[in-house]
Amino acid sequence: MAKKTRTELSTLAVNTNLPDNTSEQITPTTERAQLTEERDSAINYKDDLGGTTNAGKFLTVATDGESLTMVDEPSGVPDWVTFATASGNLMMLKSGSNTVQIQFYDSDGTTLGAQMTWDQVSSSLNITNSQSSETIQLVGGEIYLQTGGTTKLKVASTGAATFSTNSNSSIVNQFTNSDTTGGTSTRNTIELTAGNRFLQLQAYNDDHIYLNRSSGSDLYFQSGGSTELIISSGGNVLVGLANTATNVGKFEVETASAIAYTPTANITGTNLRLATGGTAATNVTTGVSMGIGGNAEAYIGAVQNSSGYADIVFQSYGGSYSEKMRISSGGLATFSNGIQFGTGSTLDKYEEGGTWTVSIISGGTVGYTPNSKYTIIGNICYFSFYSYSISITSNSSELRISLPVAGDTTTGDYTSASIAYSGSFNTSTYLPIVNDGTGAGTYIYFHKNNGSSSAVLNSDATSLTELIISGWYYV
Repeated sequence: MAKKTRTELSTLAVNTNLPDNTSEQITPTTERAQLTEERDSAINYKDDLGGTTNAGKFLTVATDGESLTMVDEPSGVPDWVTFATASGNLMMLKSGSNTVQIQFYDSDGTTLGAQMTWDQVSSSLNITNSQSSETIQLVGGEIYLQTGGTTKLKVASTGAATFSTNSNSSIVNQFTNSDTTGGTSTRNTIELTAGNRFLQLQAYNDDHIYLNRSSGSDLYFQSGGSTELIISSGGNVLVGLANTATNVGKFEVETASAIAYTPTANITGTNLRLATGGTAATNVTTGVSMGIGGNAEAYIGAVQNSSGYADIVFQSYGGSYSEKMRISSGGLATFSNGIQFGTGSTLDKYEEGGTWTVSIISGGTVGYTPNSKYTIIGNICYFSFYSYSISITSNSSELRISLPVAGDTTTGDYTSASIAYSGSFNTSTYLPIVNDGTGAGTYIYFHKNNGSSSAVLNSDATSLTELIISGWYYV
């Protein structure tokens, strides 16, 4: 930078001859004119910048469009504005009171659009959209996003974000991925992370949603700090007080206290209740279906049998679906194929309280039978009867009396009966026997207990008018 003014440089140039490439001395008018132009075109330290009078001024182009001139700082700039160009084009605004503010106006110069305000008392910086009342506030190491003076989002110094709203809208806080191309690549994910554990909520564009957790993590659902549901790391679902320490099933429900059973009242507060919608009607059901694979299915449910009454049914697959057991609303249990106790035979039949019409098969009549009963348990029929006003036809046929149901047809399955009463007729030598069911069917006949194998004939018992007999036989 020149250390002399343009006038001083010009005076020196006038009194100086410049040597050419010979020893001859000349007056170089042309060279001097060129140097003058160069002096006038360059910034001169003393003329343009030097002197205390130029301190704090700005260098600018003069009105002739060719020369430079020093001017005062722009008009209207207050004392608290400092342009510190030596510090990277820094403009410093110094608060004259407790706040300093930058305002942004629309092109009309009068409509305030936004503003930035520094409050040195609260050490807060506010960026405000003046036309719609949105504000970003930075204070105390925290960030606030506000609308109409109400905080909608707070980011604490710890990094925790808090969303809030006082809207009754169905959508409170929404995170949107605008990509709608579809497929699993289009998704929106919210992730919560603590150490090496994370929980993700993922929404995919092809209409499914995932709640994804880090491997080995149990997922707890709580209310007021109390656990109400756990999905264990192994995929087990635990409800209520069920916990992973004692968990043994894929689905467990444990109540907070014992549930009292009252036989004559509806039980409330149960661990599990299944209900069906729609209109109740006969054969409407609700229940639990259990599948093992293929057709290996079983069902336990409640089936309405009439208005307000329901049976409990057990259904399974054994070549086809069929009902295996039913417990009626009245308490009657019906088994389709019997009952087996331990490793014994199957009890496949039980019939109680049956009656039948006692008759003389071999000829004759029975006037009255006040009592005839039989009970079938499994493959045995127990019977008894009392008849009187009996009239037996005198003939040579074996005396035979009817029984309630057909016996089995296994040859040799004879059984005995006993005569408890025969009125005034002596039957002490008569042995009542139940036929084996072959031939003419099931009936009682009598052998003579006199050392012979002869059967009692009708003609032997024409005076028999009353009879009480009981016994059993195979069916």
